This record gives sequence, structure tokens and C-alpha cells, in this order.
Amino acid sequence: NYHLLELHLTADEGATHAAKVTLVFDRTIPNLPGKSVRGVTDETQNCPQGFLFMYRPLGIEEHTLWLYDQSRPIQFTVTGKVVGELQVGSLQQALTEVQQRHPSLRVRIAPDTTGRPWLIEDSNHIPLRVVERDSDQRWQQGVEQELSQPFNWNHTPLVRVVLVHGINRSELIGTCHHAIADGMSAVYLLRDILQAVGLPGS
Repeated sequence: NYHLLELHLTADEGATHAAKVTLVFDRTIPNLPGKSVRGVTDETQNCPQGFLFMYRPLGIEEHTLWLYDQSRPIQFTVTGKVVGELQVGSLQQALTEVQQRHPSLRVRIAPDTTGRPWLIEDSNHIPLRVVERDSDQRWQQGVEQELSQPFNWNHTPLVRVVLVHGINRSELIGTCHHAIADGMSAVYLLRDILQAVGLPGS
């Protein structure tokens, strides 16, 4: 039996829509060390073991895609072409900035004690793999490799990036799990990454 002691609602400075809700309970949730859980529902007693921050259970469509993905991986890719020099360090910093901005890029999937899958916060960075651009077709090989490699959805973020790195021309391949993105949102993600690379100090 859990009793809500406090509810904190805060919004980032200058934000018009985004907000963060923190619920503070008078008991720790079974098998969950800590005192506060973000974005929880009254189903928290079944939450995955050992996690402090949690988002929510998968919705019906997300759950369906997650189940289907286990028998036939359905991750997808988007590719952007970059003209000019792209520093790997700048790209890594941009990925960190974008991941901090978008909550869905910080989650993985973990089943609760009843087997129901939840989206939970993950502390790992977006994986970045760098390959040499030794031909104009090298990015196509990268896409094929990404499509053949399923996500380890219980251990890593549900997005990863490949940089096909050349001196004056590169390709950026973003791969997403369908539980967190569709084709259009992945295009916007690629745009945000490239914009972050171009920001002063990036």
C-alpha cells in the first residue's frame, strides 16, 4: 500500500510544453532501491528489479512491435550524407547532447516481475561505431550490417549510430528500434544530431 507524500512538477526554463513529474512515496518499492520514481503509474509494485528511474510500460503498439521484433528483427535505418570534415569527437559530443534532450534515447526495455515490458531509463551512451569510407558504396554495406544486427533491447539504448568516415565526405547511419521511433522521427533525430555537430563549441 503506497501513499503519495509529494508531487513535484517542474519545467525547463523557457519550455512551453516539456515538464518533469517526480512522485515521492513513503516506502521503497519492492526490489527497487531508492525513494523516488519518475513517471510511474499505480502498477509500480511489478516494476523491474534494481531500477530507480522508470518511464512506463510499453503501450499496445509498442508491445506488439517488441514481440514481433523478437522473432523477426524490424529495426530500421536512416542515412545522411555529410559534406566536409566531421570530427569523431564532435559527433560523440553531439550524440550526448541529443540524448540528454530526448528521453526516448535514454531508455531500454526491461520486463517486470510479471513479464510485462517497461521502458526504463538507461545510463549508457548512444553506441557509435566508426568505419573508414573506402568507397562510395561503403555506407550501403553499413546499412546492411545494421539491419542484420538486432538490438540487445534489455542492455543498451534503442538507438545506435554508425559513422562512415571520410576526409571530406561522410555518411551518418542511424538505427532505431521501432518501440521508440518511426521513419519520420528518425529523420528528425538525424537532423538534430547534425545541427548539434554544427553548434558553437560542439
